[in-house]
Amino acid sequence: MRKRGELYNLLLALLLVLLAYPFFTGKSLAGRVFAVFFTWVLISAVYAVSRDNKRNFLISLVMFAPTALFLWADQFVDNRFVDILGFMFMIAFTFFTVFCILSYILKEKKVTGNILAGAASIYLLLGISWSLLYAFLEFLKPGSFIISKHIIKDMTEMGWSTFNYYSFVTLTTLGYGDITPATMHAQSLAILEAAAGVLFTALLISRLVGMYLHQLGEGVGAPAGKP
Repeated sequence: MRKRGELYNLLLALLLVLLAYPFFTGKSLAGRVFAVFFTWVLISAVYAVSRDNKRNFLISLVMFAPTALFLWADQFVDNRFVDILGFMFMIAFTFFTVFCILSYILKEKKVTGNILAGAASIYLLLGISWSLLYAFLEFLKPGSFIISKHIIKDMTEMGWSTFNYYSFVTLTTLGYGDITPATMHAQSLAILEAAAGVLFTALLISRLVGMYLHQLGEGVGAPAGKP
C-alpha cells in the first residue's frame, strides 16, 4: 500500500456499491448486480492489503475464494446453508480488511492521499460490515428489527439496502427512528456500531492530526523556500 493507489481503488469500489446498487434494488437482477459490485470490493480489498504484508495477502486470498464462491452460489442456489456461509465469509472478510487497513494507517508516519483514502475506506467498510451483520441476524431470527411501513410495504422486501441504510444511520449516530432493533441481540449490535463510529472518528482524526504535525515538524509539509 505504498503510494500505488490501491486504497483509491477500494474506495471507488465501495462508493459504487453504495451509490449505484440502490438503483437496482427490487429488480430481478438485483442479486447478481450486488454480487458483481461486491466481488469488485473483494478483489480491491485483496489488492489493497497485499503490498506490505505477505501474510495478510495470503489470508485475504484464502478468504476471498470461499467468500466469492458462496456469494455467487447464492444467486443460483436457494439453500439456507449456502446463505449462512455466504454471510459468515463476507462479514469475516470485511472486518479483516478493516483490521489490515487500520494497521497500515497506524504504522505510517506521513499523511498522504492513500492514507486518507484508506481512512475513508475503513469508515465505509464498517458501515457495510454491520449492514451484513444486521441482515444476517434478521435472516437467522426474523423480527429482530421493526421497520416503518413508509420504508417498505412488505417485510419480505427487506434487503441489504434497507440494512445498509440503517447501518450508516447508526454509525453516524443520526438515529432517524424509522428502523428499530427489537431484540437484545439487535440492540447490542446497534450499540457496538454507534460506539465504533464515534471512537473511530475521534481516534483516527487524532492520529491523522498527529501525523500531519509530525510532518510539519520535519519540514515535509512546509512551503517551498521556507524552513
